[in-house]
Amino acid sequence: MMITTPDYDLAATRALEILRDNHITETPINPLPILLQTPGVRVMPFTKNGE
Repeated sequence: MMITTPDYDLAATRALEILRDNHITETPINPLPILLQTPGVRVMPFTKNGE
């Protein structure tokens, strides 16, 4: 198995496209509509400063 560096720019761009396509403009984001409308998308939660 080869270890690769994640493409954070691509991930951020794709996330913004998905938010735009689902007309999501405010936070917090409810991931359920995204999961139901976008096949193959995984939602990875994270918090600021690793909390």
